[in-house]
Amino acid sequence: MSFEQINQIDKEIEQININYNTKCLLYEETIQELSYYNDKKFELNKILVNYQANVNSNNFAIDYSTFSNYDNFMVLSLKDEYNEKLNNIIIEIDNNNTIINNIENILNKTSFEISLYSDYIIELNKQKIRLTRWNKTYNNSSELYYDILRNTYLFENQLSTIISISNK
Repeated sequence: MSFEQINQIDKEIEQININYNTKCLLYEETIQELSYYNDKKFELNKILVNYQANVNSNNFAIDYSTFSNYDNFMVLSLKDEYNEKLNNIIIEIDNNNTIINNIENILNKTSFEISLYSDYIIELNKQKIRLTRWNKTYNNSSELYYDILRNTYLFENQLSTIISISNK
């Protein structure tokens, strides 16, 4: 009975390890994707600053202009063009930030799943150890009683050690 359970646990651990490795690969790929979008965000912010400077210089030229009517028309045309590009960059930055937030959510979820798989594998291995230990056959009740006493004594020792350490 116990041998079959241990085999089932081994198969489950094998399947969990496959899922664990898949999630780890996904995590690494997602980290690289996040890095790409963070770099893109940095570049878009540099472009945004440049266009903001262009818009500010055009506003200054319009406010304090001594240009002819044709030159004023050109400055107004440039202002509209820069404002349109500035708005497009702001929209692109917002879209990029949304993508970054989605990627970070995926990373958090994947990281949580990886830790769950890891914890589950640890628990399955503990369960295998317990099944192996519990798969004892006793010839008489005195052997069983002795094993119970021994385990109780070991448990009490561990507990007293933990309590003494925590009291220091």
